[in-house]
Amino acid sequence: MILMSEDVEDGRGGEDAPRHQAGNVTNPFVIQTYRCVAPYETNDTKNRLLKVAADEKLDVLIKDPAGWWLVESEDKRLAWFPAPYLELSEGEDEDNDGFLGGEIFFLVVEVHLSFMVKNYHRA
Repeated sequence: MILMSEDVEDGRGGEDAPRHQAGNVTNPFVIQTYRCVAPYETNDTKNRLLKVAADEKLDVLIKDPAGWWLVESEDKRLAWFPAPYLELSEGEDEDNDGFLGGEIFFLVVEVHLSFMVKNYHRA
């Protein structure tokens, strides 16, 4: 079950809801589109050659402080890419600090595990 954070008070759903410990709330996952400023070659996460042309668009999934960003190409290949080769695409907002809309948080209050059970019948 996923609830918007304003629907949860101190880790409790409502007056009659069972108590749950809220735990840690993580930031929403934000993907930003960047363009490559110069041709660059690297290996993808499956160790295959990935050639990126100038002006090609890449989705940035993770920004590592060391300057290597995990990107996804248009053909859905993942690779670590040097940040200096990327420039934010037009229409993208850089001031969101990793938050969707700046204020939306989600909190998971219950874990649900599912599994398949096979019935064996003996004759």
